[in-house]
Amino acid sequence: MKKRIDFYCSLFLAGGIETTLLQLLSKIDKEKFIIRLIILFKTPGQENLLNRVPQGVEVKYIVGSHILNYFRAERLLKKLPIGYKIVEELFFVNFRRFILRKTLKKCIAEADVVVDYGMALMKYTNFLSGSKSVIYCHFSLNHLNRNNAQKNLKLVHTLNHYSKVITICNEMKDQFLQHFPNANDKVISIYNFIDVDQIRSFANSVPQVKDEIGNYIIAVGRLDQSQKDYVTLLKAFALCKNEYGIDEKLVILGKGRDANMLVELCRQLGISNDVLFKGFEINPFRWIKDSRLLVHSSKFEGLPTVLIEAHALEIPIIATKCETGVAELLEDGKAGLLVPVGDFNTMASEMARLLNDRKLISSCVVGAKSVLERFTHSNTIRKLEELLLEV
Repeated sequence: MKKRIDFYCSLFLAGGIETTLLQLLSKIDKEKFIIRLIILFKTPGQENLLNRVPQGVEVKYIVGSHILNYFRAERLLKKLPIGYKIVEELFFVNFRRFILRKTLKKCIAEADVVVDYGMALMKYTNFLSGSKSVIYCHFSLNHLNRNNAQKNLKLVHTLNHYSKVITICNEMKDQFLQHFPNANDKVISIYNFIDVDQIRSFANSVPQVKDEIGNYIIAVGRLDQSQKDYVTLLKAFALCKNEYGIDEKLVILGKGRDANMLVELCRQLGISNDVLFKGFEINPFRWIKDSRLLVHSSKFEGLPTVLIEAHALEIPIIATKCETGVAELLEDGKAGLLVPVGDFNTMASEMARLLNDRKLISSCVVGAKSVLERFTHSNTIRKLEELLLEV
């Protein structure tokens, strides 16, 4: 008899969590499992990846009303006027909460195993009582609790409601075991995977981008300063233009609430004509493939999928050595260059060095090939399916 597995996300946007989940859903054996994707809140106009959900996977919303979710969705893109915030707080928040709690408990009870893929149920773990459940952790534990002792205890209590905890890189698992040494039987590390052939096929399915705009550097990710730190990247790029004399433009793929602030910063730095904000791209691989290098400036991560994608397309990488996953993906500097978080001076000098050193580029690409071997779907799916069958 097939097991029913429900994968939960709070929202379904266009980030790394959604991308990796789609990969998993496409490869899990449908002869063994009945798969359902549960999304807590509908995000009108922002669910660009939803049409990629594989056939045979049911999609269900807990709160699916367009009207109830409208202001919540808009808040992800921009700051709401005070009047809208008041309407949201007075009329929608409590009603959404009522519907969510009413529907969520029933939904959880229908599954054999609940997989909290987007860490969406951590506020509602009381509904997991008596259920078999798994949580995926996508971020550094140190980021989640800021090394706060009280928050550590709360996190322990929360995780104890789940049958198993999956971390997506070894560094993250080590963090858990440092804080919770008795959790060894509860925590397992399972890498995300990527379909290298599919990525390369998408990348080569359209004309070359550089024919339109010339040589460029690329950055990919949500326009969210609190995590992605595009301010450091833009300052580094301005320094590269002014001090190191590079000719490349900077292309940024992604959208988010900090877009206007970043556009204004470009104006202040005098680089508006050299920075191209391209918004969300359904096929970012064609842009990555034609770039000179990919720069990743995050303050914290889990296991950034875009770095694995750049490896697959043999594009050299410069990234901040943030928690977690980045140093692991770049082999501590053998498969890409690492710079301190927030250090735009070092980032600028390393960008200029990598752009002008063919031998260094080749060395990074060679290192990337060994990294890719860890991210085959067979290893990931085998481990996950074994876990779902035994939990």
